[in-house]
Amino acid sequence: MRLPGLIYDPADGRVLYSIMTTAERAVMRAARGEPIWMGEVEDPPAHYVTGEPLQLLPRPSIVAPVAGPAPWTWDLSTLPAGTTVAIRNEIGDTLEITDLAEPLELVDAGTYQVRLSPPFPWLALDATIAVPDA
Repeated sequence: MRLPGLIYDPADGRVLYSIMTTAERAVMRAARGEPIWMGEVEDPPAHYVTGEPLQLLPRPSIVAPVAGPAPWTWDLSTLPAGTTVAIRNEIGDTLEITDLAEPLELVDAGTYQVRLSPPFPWLALDATIAVPDA
């Protein structure tokens, strides 16, 4: 009988790929020290393996902010440390921010495409932020 499992990076718990294997082969992998977690999961990239005993946990996510009228300010210090923020306006100008100490102020009304790239285990976020006129 074949069973579902995951191979993960033991350094950070990142799921590398899913497998289907027999119990005997899973035991052999574990005996060789291969990082294996046995069990079924619906969306492996949205999870990571951690702890003693091993646990499969959902990766934390960032909630997209809800913009107010222009000028609108976003406190970036609330994001996980190490996050990169890329924001693109309607005409295609892109700004990349790595210093989260300063707030982001959007002075013009419009639609902005935002990409948040946080460190693992956080999930990246792509969002559209609509800043209405005051």
